[in-house]
Amino acid sequence: MVSTTPSSSPPRRVSARPPYSRSLLPLRFKAKLLPGRGNPSKSRNWSRPSPSRLGPSSLSSHESPLPLVSPLSRSSPYSTRDYLRSKAIQILESPDALPLTFFLNELNFPENSIDLMNARKLLNYLKKNYLTSFCLCLVSYLKFCATEFVNCKEYAFDVLCQILTENEHGLWQETSFMNKELKSALLDCLNTESSIKILHKILDFVVTIATKEVRLGSEWPELLEFVYESIGSDSDSEEKLKCAISLLYKLIPQCAVEDLVISIDSFYDSLMDIFDSQEMSLEVQVQAALASNRFLCYWTNRSDHDRYSTVLLVEIVLTIATLIEHGSDKDILAVVNELTVLAKEKPWSLSSQFDYLVLSVLRIVDGVELQDRTKIIALEFVVALSEKRVEGRRMLRGSQYIILKLLEKILLLLANLEDDPESGTAETDIQNLPVVRCLARIAAALGGEVLVNNFPKLFASHFDAEDWQSRHAAVLFLGIVAEKCSKPKELKHGWNQMAGRIIRSVKEDIHPHVRWAALYTIKQFSKHFKPEFQDKYHEKVMPALTKAMDDFNNPRVQVEAYLALFDFTWNCSSSTLKPHLKEIVNKLLKQLQKVNHMVQGETLKVLSAVAHSSQDHFAEYYSSVMPYLKVIMMTANEELDHNHLADSVECITMVWLAVGKDKIRSDIDMVVQLLFSLQGSKLEENDPMRSQLLQAWARLGKCLGHEFKPYMSVAIPRLLKSAKIRSYIIIPENPDDVDESDGSIRALILGDRKIWVKTKVLEEKLTACKGLYLIADELKEGLSVWIKKVARTLVPRLKFAHSEEIRRVAASAMPVLLKSSKVATQEGYLEWSAGESPFKKLCSYVVPALVKALSKESLLEIAAVILDSLDECMKMSEHVLDEDQTDLFLKAIMNVLQKISSLSRSKVGAIEGINQTLPDEENGEEQKVYDKVCSFCYL
Repeated sequence: MVSTTPSSSPPRRVSARPPYSRSLLPLRFKAKLLPGRGNPSKSRNWSRPSPSRLGPSSLSSHESPLPLVSPLSRSSPYSTRDYLRSKAIQILESPDALPLTFFLNELNFPENSIDLMNARKLLNYLKKNYLTSFCLCLVSYLKFCATEFVNCKEYAFDVLCQILTENEHGLWQETSFMNKELKSALLDCLNTESSIKILHKILDFVVTIATKEVRLGSEWPELLEFVYESIGSDSDSEEKLKCAISLLYKLIPQCAVEDLVISIDSFYDSLMDIFDSQEMSLEVQVQAALASNRFLCYWTNRSDHDRYSTVLLVEIVLTIATLIEHGSDKDILAVVNELTVLAKEKPWSLSSQFDYLVLSVLRIVDGVELQDRTKIIALEFVVALSEKRVEGRRMLRGSQYIILKLLEKILLLLANLEDDPESGTAETDIQNLPVVRCLARIAAALGGEVLVNNFPKLFASHFDAEDWQSRHAAVLFLGIVAEKCSKPKELKHGWNQMAGRIIRSVKEDIHPHVRWAALYTIKQFSKHFKPEFQDKYHEKVMPALTKAMDDFNNPRVQVEAYLALFDFTWNCSSSTLKPHLKEIVNKLLKQLQKVNHMVQGETLKVLSAVAHSSQDHFAEYYSSVMPYLKVIMMTANEELDHNHLADSVECITMVWLAVGKDKIRSDIDMVVQLLFSLQGSKLEENDPMRSQLLQAWARLGKCLGHEFKPYMSVAIPRLLKSAKIRSYIIIPENPDDVDESDGSIRALILGDRKIWVKTKVLEEKLTACKGLYLIADELKEGLSVWIKKVARTLVPRLKFAHSEEIRRVAASAMPVLLKSSKVATQEGYLEWSAGESPFKKLCSYVVPALVKALSKESLLEIAAVILDSLDECMKMSEHVLDEDQTDLFLKAIMNVLQKISSLSRSKVGAIEGINQTLPDEENGEEQKVYDKVCSFCYL
């Protein structure tokens, strides 16, 4: 067949006769098959395995799955190598296909069989010593193998594919001769292959090779010519036409327009002929729709897209409509996924048929026979459009009819809930719903005003619906939009219209799901529309929430009532809360007497919020509340229930902050002794008391002021230790094994590196930094002996890459530390060394560190905090920057200005040649930073 010359030498033919005779091969094969060897059907207890067994893992030349065993008997005079060489020569130089056919069949014998072991060793030998010759042998087999041996032909193709793609560079480009032979063979197979299964394998392989190794237009123009001719031919085989269009679809991303040997107009005409034909099946039209999407995405630009998109988009929409009628989920997913890619990459290409296209895609949601996943993909298409900052968003905002239909479809999907008391009523359950995730992204991109303010009738009809699902959908929709929209204040008109209906749903709706959703929405309104919502509706909200707290038949509704009351009261002014204070405190004290720890825990959190907001008004209730809190704290400590203990310690210290140090003197020792004992014990990383202990010291310091000094020798070292903690980074042996599902671990991308951090440990570090900042701010010069150590701990955190919040706190603390040092130095609390002021030393340490941090800061928001701190620090200090540091400072300022400029440019887009910019309020943060930078010009 083919020369046995090693792969480094040019291959040659050893016989002029054709390698395989279509007429003789079957007869020879039948005559020479031996029972039990070479003929799988004669083997005992054996059934033909799937061709997938010829995958790379089983054919790898780098490792053999079984120990090397000589195929010969021990008395054989030949070595294993001689045996393998003789078998290889048999395969390569045989005038017929029998040796290769036997070999391919043996590669598909059962695992652990001797035949399979020997076949794999022979395959590795052929790849190592006769690689090119063996590949050409396989190519010839594919060309001339008789149709009776379709399975062996399939095995041959699998082996060839595995060889050509098993390493990074592959054999494809090894020699131009090999390259040419393979291209010719592949095109020949595409033309003549009758097995659809093998034809699809060839298509996949051609796409792989074209993707990895070949520029189609310049290096393999025959392939695109073949595709074009196949699409335009009058072939009787619809399957081959589908394969040709599928190949075009897969090849388009790999071929630049400038490399095309056939004009894109010709391909466009071919696609239109398919759409216009009455004889084409829906499957062929789907393939044409997929290819049309990629045609628009990769082969058109702003200057010519209207020529093609105007008609192609209509054909794509008509295909989607037909698929909806047929309930074809798989094909709808494929077509809309491609449209979503087009919306992300070139939203302007949709402008010619925008309304028609979007409304048609949204009709998918109405498909009765379609799966939920298919309906969600329609929303994801709109999400992709809305998240394009200028073009897609502006086109959506410009059509109120599209927005109305979008809201109808979202409400329809939100209403598609089962009446299951165990699901759908927890916030985590709701947030994980695909429709909720889509709504959240749309709300963030388009804004609440666009989604809510203009459609009161739509929501009113849902509020009045008889079915609970529609009422639940409307209430939940408003809560999600309030939580996720980028500028909640836009919703002011909308929530004023809806608030009364939502509050009424808490009190009057008969279904617990609706009451839960109403409480969830009140919670979001309390957080995002503060304090206007509290000021306007406190007289209606308070009775509704206290009533829901007694809903013992529906525990999740009851818990949500506590959460809503927490957020409502936390964001209340003391004057708004005062009329309700007595009723709330009495209600909470009754709940504290409940045995249920979950109810007690939520009650403690609400009591903390009430104390926080009411401030000195809470003092008259201190003597009534504190006995309960002390009993709960000591009981939790005795029972080693650290979750409950953390809640009680938090509540006590929050109450102390509200009432002031004069009220709490008789209770301090008891709580401090508990904190001392906890600090001496070993608390696990995930123990809630680790973080609560740090917060308790910080709150106690703020409450006591200078009277906190006796406790500083215990509190400050603990805060410093946690602020320096380093055990938050995880370096896994296998990144694929990292489980982020429970939230205890999260991934961070730093440049081109991915790391994982323990969230609890990082939160502890942040809490410690905040505690140090809080105590320093409260004690001022009273921190004197600890100022240096606190500064040495917080200054390195200015460049802490793993948490922007830690960088923010560290930057905010710098002016506070300098003020403390300045006063302490003036009062004589700090000693001079070598004739130099401690304050000046600290300035020389802090100010250059802030400059370095500014030069490396990537977030404008944090850069603004650093600039504020620098401003204060430089006004307090003398000139402490040397020439190099001054240069770095100026470069940092220029860097910030460049970031502002680049962000501003990124917010400017073009639609149909008209420049558009986003609303001025979106530039607010950049403008603030810009103003701060300009102010430094005067320093």
